[in-house]
Amino acid sequence: MNPRLIYNWFMIPLLWMGFRASSPFILKVNRGIRGRIGWKESLRRWASSQTSDKPIWLFHAASVGEMEAIRPIINLIALQGNVRIIVTVFSPSAYDENAVIPGVEILLYLPFLRATMNRI
Repeated sequence: MNPRLIYNWFMIPLLWMGFRASSPFILKVNRGIRGRIGWKESLRRWASSQTSDKPIWLFHAASVGEMEAIRPIINLIALQGNVRIIVTVFSPSAYDENAVIPGVEILLYLPFLRATMNRI
């Protein structure tokens, strides 16, 4: 069986059901699910407000520790002033502790998406 089909049709729904089932009992999971509501609209609103042709740098940090590891890199790139920076996070802890990062234009939760790659 194709690995992409296994991921899209079995793993993503199972993970989503697990998150939804545990969200009433685990505050962190609940915050993560609620934080993803409206992500697409937030990104569209940000993108439509952009008039600059500066290059966009996208960073992702799954956890607080990863965010701390990439923060110095973000700071160095932001000092150049000729880029736009987007950061996505998976963990509510990473989002909460990094709601304001100098130089970052938008901070979003990484949405739950299906794999669209041709090959895995």
